[in-house]
Amino acid sequence: MSFTLHAFVWACLQIGALGGCALVVAWLFRGSRPQWISSLLAGSCIAMLIVAGIALIPTGQWTIVSQAHVEEMKQHDLAVSSSGLDEGIVSYREPSPDAIETQDSAPRKRSENSLYSVHMLVSKALHRFDERVRDSEPLQEPTQSNAKSGVVIALISGLVCMLLLWLSSYLCIRRVFRHSTLIEDGEMRGLVDCYAKKFALSSTPRLRESSLIATGATVGWLHPTIFLHSDWRKWSEQEISAVVAHELAHVCRRDYLWVVIATWTKIVLFFHPVVHVLVQRMRAEQELAADQLAAGKMGDARAYGRALASLALRSQSNLCHKESDDVKARNPKTNSN
Repeated sequence: MSFTLHAFVWACLQIGALGGCALVVAWLFRGSRPQWISSLLAGSCIAMLIVAGIALIPTGQWTIVSQAHVEEMKQHDLAVSSSGLDEGIVSYREPSPDAIETQDSAPRKRSENSLYSVHMLVSKALHRFDERVRDSEPLQEPTQSNAKSGVVIALISGLVCMLLLWLSSYLCIRRVFRHSTLIEDGEMRGLVDCYAKKFALSSTPRLRESSLIATGATVGWLHPTIFLHSDWRKWSEQEISAVVAHELAHVCRRDYLWVVIATWTKIVLFFHPVVHVLVQRMRAEQELAADQLAAGKMGDARAYGRALASLALRSQSNLCHKESDDVKARNPKTNSN
């Protein structure tokens, strides 16, 4: 019922094989079907969690069941011997003419005798296996126990670190919510409603603006919220349409839900490098799939690409200016020179 290194290694091999196959398929179809590939990689995250759970299930309960089965068979043997059924078996081996009533009775007794013999052989084999398992358990070497303890401590420490990283990300999202305001512009709301109908969304997501967002972001899947940078009013019409269409594509594909599942997969299976590569590739494919879907809804793929590229360059330029201003504020001597 305890943790074993063999189960851990076996789980790692299964996770690596499953994630490796998914990454190979994603590499073979790269750039052609990002929507299908992102769904495949997201499903692989769930499959890896299931495989890890199955591989790490303790197997001591099978030993308990077999021991109970052997004890039951022992009691059955005592009952059979006390009731005199053994003599019936012997008499079957040497049957008398009076004991045979029909021609079908002999084959029936022979089949019952053979089934009983097979049952006893299986019970004895299970009993011997249980004895070997019980004899081997207390003979563990100190090095093996130390190695097992070290692996368990390393796994717990890594899991705690991953949980702390997730907590910091969650606090950052809450900080964005606190430092954001609701967008009540009528034209913007009309544009979002128009694209929501194109994506066949049942409800229109909420709109908020914040200076902590680079260009746009989507948070939530049951009640999604789209965040825009606070200077969105300075954007061109095509840039606003491109960002809104891109974020609504994420909402339509339920990408935030798959990101949450992939994040928890990475937290639980943090020790496996294939998981990190798969999650990173899934995020990239999600962005490509959202771009492909949004460009189709916008109607002009080139205008969509130019709008996002100009916003990315502008955001990077603003970030550089902000960093330079922070450096000047920390070093007043540079301003005087």
